[in-house]
Amino acid sequence: MQYIELVDYFTIINEMRRIGIDYVSALQEITNKITINFQSGQNIQINESQDWGTGFQLKTDKMDSFLSTNNLNEINFDLFEFSKKILRSKTSNDNIVETKVIKNNINNIKKPYESKELIDLEIEAIYHIASLISGNDPSIRFNINLENEQIAKSFQSSEFIDVVQRYSRELLTVEIYSLKYAHRNLLKTTIGGINNESLNYDVIDAKISELLKDFHALNVARNSETGFTRAILYPDTSFSLVHESIGHGVEADQIMNGNSYLSNSRGYPVSSGLLNVTDDPNIQSNGWFKYDDEGVKAQGTQIIEEGVLVNFLHNKKTASMMQTVSTGNARSTSYLSPPEPRQTNLYIEPGHYSQEELLEELKNGIIIGSTSYASTSIYSGAFNIFSQMGYKVENGQIVHALGPINIEDYSTNVLQNITAIGRETEKIPSICLKADSRIHIGGIAPYLLIDNIYIR
Repeated sequence: MQYIELVDYFTIINEMRRIGIDYVSALQEITNKITINFQSGQNIQINESQDWGTGFQLKTDKMDSFLSTNNLNEINFDLFEFSKKILRSKTSNDNIVETKVIKNNINNIKKPYESKELIDLEIEAIYHIASLISGNDPSIRFNINLENEQIAKSFQSSEFIDVVQRYSRELLTVEIYSLKYAHRNLLKTTIGGINNESLNYDVIDAKISELLKDFHALNVARNSETGFTRAILYPDTSFSLVHESIGHGVEADQIMNGNSYLSNSRGYPVSSGLLNVTDDPNIQSNGWFKYDDEGVKAQGTQIIEEGVLVNFLHNKKTASMMQTVSTGNARSTSYLSPPEPRQTNLYIEPGHYSQEELLEELKNGIIIGSTSYASTSIYSGAFNIFSQMGYKVENGQIVHALGPINIEDYSTNVLQNITAIGRETEKIPSICLKADSRIHIGGIAPYLLIDNIYIR
């Protein structure tokens, strides 16, 4: 069988330049995806799929255009026909976007890694998790889902950039519930990383132990009270807060479109002076890469420095329009879409408080547990975080568990009311949705103490 390899597009790129296209780039991606699902009372399900394709950006002095295809046999023809259309429309100010995906070509992809050995390791880890849960309480039902993407990427452009990357990325989600508890809401935890980090049994055991502890606490959980309160946020909820309220707000396409409440805030305080945040794709988490999807080398970009907004996140287009340089944040959902400014891994700098000291500092309030889902209105700064559960704290002591907690507040209020930051951190894997665009992100986050936050 003739397998598809990463293709050298420089000959085509140079020909596009010769006929009058000012700039040409090719972002190529080969992905082998393994999905394994195991639910209580059912057989384990394994699915393996492959995809390959290339997204081409073509620019003239008047127009940005994009073509995506996985029809390897017709790429030359497609590009030349597309180029003719661009050159005929050179006086227009509109973008031209075309997609040509021929699905029957994706069966001949060379898999970047040997799959069988990897699948065996993943199944072993999934059975280990199932035994931890069932051994703790046979009445607990579980749903374990593991996604592994083995990726080979290349970026070539008429600026003589030639970059190749190969890596794998995993996301392991464990959901549990039991019909015998009054609070029957599902609890979940997520483990992830690059190059099979999610198969670290020490990490798995710690995360499942914490999940089961929180789950059993729900047996005596009470409903949370509404209104303003003081709160300690779990690390992944701290991550959700910063990701939603700051991360999306500093993506430069939102700034240029006037959609972000932070558009005019660069150089001004937007949070407590305790907060320092950096976006860094070099962190070994799910948003990792060596080069972004425009061939710019990965770099850390400080966003918040002692509470002051110091930088936005750029791709080449927004950087050019705002007369600065790309921060290496150009990311594509796949070869089917052009790169746009997106977050990678958020690093929230830890503080000096132990968990015990945070409880003493809180004294009376609540602990807000892991995030179930979160959303934001970038235009107003309003955000919503739905937490799976929490704990009531009185006189610095945990007194009982709380059921699901819904945070509804404004970024300007909550960020300014960070009064202490924990020294212990957790690595957070996540998925980010922006309109219909889905990418992997990650981060490192500590516990945060918020002096004033609204619970609905």
